[in-house]
Amino acid sequence: METMQAPGRGRQSKLGWELLIAAAVLVALLFLLGNMAALMGLAGENTVSVALCALVCLPMPAIYVGAKRGWTWGLGFCLFGAGAGWLILGQAGLLLFGALLPIILIGSIVIHKKMGAYDSLVLSCGGALLTVALAAGYIYLKTGLDPLTYLFETMKTAMETDANVAAAFYWTFRFVDVQSGVASIDQVLAEMGQVTVQQMREYVTAQPQQEMLRQIIAQTIPTSAVSYILYSGVGGFLIPRYLVKRTGGEVGKMPPFSHFLLPKTSGIYLIITFVLAMLPGLLNLPQLEVAGNVLLQFVYIIFSIQGLALIDYLLRPRIRSTPGRVAILVVIWIVVPALTQDLMLLMWVGLMEQLVRLREKMDAAQQNGGKPNA
Repeated sequence: METMQAPGRGRQSKLGWELLIAAAVLVALLFLLGNMAALMGLAGENTVSVALCALVCLPMPAIYVGAKRGWTWGLGFCLFGAGAGWLILGQAGLLLFGALLPIILIGSIVIHKKMGAYDSLVLSCGGALLTVALAAGYIYLKTGLDPLTYLFETMKTAMETDANVAAAFYWTFRFVDVQSGVASIDQVLAEMGQVTVQQMREYVTAQPQQEMLRQIIAQTIPTSAVSYILYSGVGGFLIPRYLVKRTGGEVGKMPPFSHFLLPKTSGIYLIITFVLAMLPGLLNLPQLEVAGNVLLQFVYIIFSIQGLALIDYLLRPRIRSTPGRVAILVVIWIVVPALTQDLMLLMWVGLMEQLVRLREKMDAAQQNGGKPNA
């Protein structure tokens, strides 16, 4: 005789699996962040990008739980995340989750309340901005240093006291030496197994390498903060929302990605921002270079997303499968910037679309007798 499983038990089992998977993803990301020295050895110059990606993804499991199950479950999962962060990263993990609370709470609420797409994205990016502001404010109140100086001093101390960190920075700097022509690849390979920890420490703490580190921090951290705010805000809404919908939850309506197009007024402001971002380089104003890079990164990400939306629009009639188009867009997002790093090709596609508004013209032509672009 067949036995029927009680509906309540089935829901409990599903909830258990959801929480288990979300917890596993969270713990894996915390372990990744907790092994930055090993990460530097594997990722090299891409370490900042990998760490940024991990930080962007870190609040997503908590956002998903809060959006799918309500604020009580979301708060409970945040407490679990704070505990796991403390066990894996120590006090830094606890503080990290404290700083992430704004984006977790806002991301959970906008999805759970089924708010409009535009308002949700703006609020989610605002939550990410609050996270960055909280982190910077805590560093200043705790140490009296700005975030860039604090990060430099922390890395310098780690090089002097931790052999693994010294080794990771040593090989990173030597890789830069190979790229700049200061050392040959054969020379660097010959050093493997021969250079001592003390020699590594002396090299990485020498004045030229310390100045290089200071410049790298000044160039990458501000732009990384902008990238984090935009990627975390957009991803912290879209990805948990997609997962909630795929697992049977209710979400608010959202226009297809192929219809993402900035309003004309917003586009004009962004184009003006782009011109301002280029001025420090064109006028040789090194004191404004960091500010220019921050503005350029902001414009680059937004117009690149719009460029991807145009590509998605053009792909829709030919590739009906949504996963297929998503896979192509992900490959384009990763590969095109890597191959055309100095050209910023995706950004130019989005910027030209803002000026020409090709999709609006194609839609108008289709309404006058053309085939629909489904």
